[in-house]
Order: sequence, then C-alpha cells, then structure tokens
Amino acid sequence: MGAKCTSMSGNYKEAKLRSEEIDRQLNQFATQESNVSKMLLLGTGESGKSTLVKQMKVIYNEGFSDEELLSFRPTILDNLLSSMKYTLAGMGLLRIRLESSRNKSAAKIILSHEPIRPVSENETNYHYTLSETTIKALQALWKDKGVRTAVIRGHEYELNDSALYLFENIDRITAEKYEPTVRDVLRARVRTNGVIETDFIACQGALRTRVLDAGISLTSATPQWTIAKWMRCFEDVKGVIFVVSLSGYDMLKQTEPNINRLQDSIELFRKISSNRYFQNCLMILFMNKMDLFRQKILYSKRHLRYYFSDFKGPDCNVDTAALFIQNRLLSVTQRPVFPHFITAVDTADVKAIFESVLNIVLKRNVEKYELI
Repeated sequence: MGAKCTSMSGNYKEAKLRSEEIDRQLNQFATQESNVSKMLLLGTGESGKSTLVKQMKVIYNEGFSDEELLSFRPTILDNLLSSMKYTLAGMGLLRIRLESSRNKSAAKIILSHEPIRPVSENETNYHYTLSETTIKALQALWKDKGVRTAVIRGHEYELNDSALYLFENIDRITAEKYEPTVRDVLRARVRTNGVIETDFIACQGALRTRVLDAGISLTSATPQWTIAKWMRCFEDVKGVIFVVSLSGYDMLKQTEPNINRLQDSIELFRKISSNRYFQNCLMILFMNKMDLFRQKILYSKRHLRYYFSDFKGPDCNVDTAALFIQNRLLSVTQRPVFPHFITAVDTADVKAIFESVLNIVLKRNVEKYELI
C-alpha cells in the first residue's frame, strides 16, 4: 500500500513538472509573439502580392536555396507554355495571322500540350523537361512576326505581365540543364493557397516582423460581412499593406468584363481601409508595377483619360498620371495612409521602400512602449 502511494506521488510530481514546463514554454512563446510586428498583405488578384512575399525571402532570409530554385522549374515551364497558348488565343481575338503557315503545326503542338503539374512539397523530381518537338514549336512561334505583334498588343487581351520576359528567355528556359534564377522565380506565377507567413528580422535587428499573405481572393464585389469575417482572423496585425496594380488602369476583370481592374482595386481599398478591425493599424499603400505602367503611358497610346474621364493631365506624362491614381485612392478614405510607388520585381526598389515602411512600424512600437 505504501509503495502504491509513493508511486502515485511520483507520478503526480512528474505530471506537475510537465505541466509547469508546458506553461513556461507557452508563456515564452506568448512573449515572443507579442514582440512580433505582423503585417498583412491584401489586394486584388494579379496585384503582385506573391512577388512581394518572395522578395521578403530574398532580402531578409538569405534567399532561395539551390533546391528551392530548382523546384520552380516545372512551374516556369508551365508559365511559358500557358503564356504562348494565351498569345495564340489573343491572335484569334485580334485577327492576327501567323506570318508563316508552316507554324500552324507548331501552334497545334502548343495548344494541345497538357498543363505541367507543379512540384508538391514532398517531391524532389524537379527535372521536368519539355520534348524536343515542343521546344522547337515554342522557338518557331516566338520567331514568327504575327506572334510578336500579338505580344506587343498583349494589353488588348490581358496577356500576363511575365509573358514577354519568358519568351525572350525561351532558349535558356527550355535548355536541358536549365536552373531557374532568382529573377525567374520572382516572375513565376504560382497560385497562393492558404495563409503564407514570412518571418524575418529587420531594422538592424531591432524589429521582428511577420508578413502574412492571406491567400484569399477579394474584389470590390466581396460583401463587407465576408471581409469582416476574414479580417477578424488578423485583428492583431500592426499594419496592412494594400497592393494595387497601376498597369491595370486600362484592363477589365476576366470574371466581370464590365468592371475596370483599377476601379475594382480602388473600391476594395475603400472597404478595407474603413474596416473596424484595422482602425488602429498602419495603412500602407503599394502602387505596384510602376515599370509596366510607365511603358503603357509612354508608348501604348492607351491614355489614362480614355479610362478615367476626369483625368485632365497631359498624355504620356507618367508622374502626372501616377499622382492622379494615388489621389483617387487616397480620396476614398479619411484615415492616414502611407503611399509608395513600387516595382515588385525590382529587389533594390522593394528593399528601400520596405525599409522605410518598417522604420515607421519600429517608431510606432517605440512610441507605444514610451507611453506605457
């Protein structure tokens, strides 16, 4: 009987020690979490949020390993194929013919090609290679003047932003021993599923940061109650980074072809900035794809006044057009906003702007603790 009591007493002590250790770890975790400044990335589809997440890894987390870069190979090859398929479809819409009738067989090869499945998390078979027939078909089509004309007019049928980059690098990307570069990966189009968290330390070690890409598809048509339901999950964030694609000013949504993409972003920004869950957050506005916007304003003849009738500035003036869009965005909210023009594929540009944003967050944190 005495031995039994001793055994029970020993088990109780062990259980108590385990419980105390768990409590200690939980308290330690809670303390660590309280020191993390969380930033939430939001915006409509195609705005460039995923590219910014990849840039955080490049800038703050030692970049991509060789294996991680290689894992993007199937995705980039699929991006190349799908971009050529979309270009061929665009040629039909614009009534552009292939310069060489011999390239009709090349077009059939590409259009009939099955999508390439991306590498899943537990796979290591990164060395997907296109057949010689498919490679020659891609090369022949890119040399065709009809295809090149269609790519130049890509804004008329919403060709993706990375298509020209991929086509200009066809020979390198389709090579047997192709290894993706960081630039390739930044331009790779990967669908975001679920919340992606990127942790890093910035401001010379003074700020622990977590960037959250919600991976949810929001539009101006998303009901306010739906937005509120999602945002409740992120009410502890220190700041919201809302990303807008400037180059979408002349484009319509694929799902709702009567709605302008930029107008859609402006309306969504109004809803997000007025959301009660973000009342105490920094509101940061990234007006992205400045490089593509500049090209359109200067050379496409798709002047801003064609799409925003109240724009009275001169044509082909990038600064005036960009400031008009900035003012339009800022006019839909009464709260303070920190606006930035940015090109997400430019690492140096992203680093400079993000350092500026994080310094504001750090300053806010210091002011908060001084008040306590």
